Amino acid sequence: MSKPWKQLLEALYLLILGFLVIVCCFIVYLMIYLSVEKLFYHENVQQMPAGTLRISSCLLLVVVYFWVLKTKLSDFIKAFLLCGPLTVTNVTVVLTFYDKLYIAIPLVSIIFLTILGIVYKTKQSWYYYPIIVMSLIIGLLYAWPR
Repeated sequence: MSKPWKQLLEALYLLILGFLVIVCCFIVYLMIYLSVEKLFYHENVQQMPAGTLRISSCLLLVVVYFWVLKTKLSDFIKAFLLCGPLTVTNVTVVLTFYDKLYIAIPLVSIIFLTILGIVYKTKQSWYYYPIIVMSLIIGLLYAWPR
């Protein structure tokens, strides 16, 4: 198999795995949300602090990913695992500033441009670039006000 076809298949595989990581992150968040709601807020679900839970989950994912970065896993694995925390961060920022998109858009832009800059400056593998773009697109599609 020629190199361009091999890279195309790797990119496709990378994006599929990244998407599965996003799905897993959202499912775990939903399970935690529903559990906390049922245990503590079953009388009045409107009192559930969804924003606090969302931000806490996001911060936990980011911390776990920084730990993953320190491991000796391959760049391929580190790249598709980045998809979860990056997408969740995007969704968290947009939903936190849902009524103030003039704040959310610059924050999301700063986060993604910073990550792109770090990946470029540190000469990381090309695996990270499609994951960063996919995280931005999926996060915005999910969280954008309708």
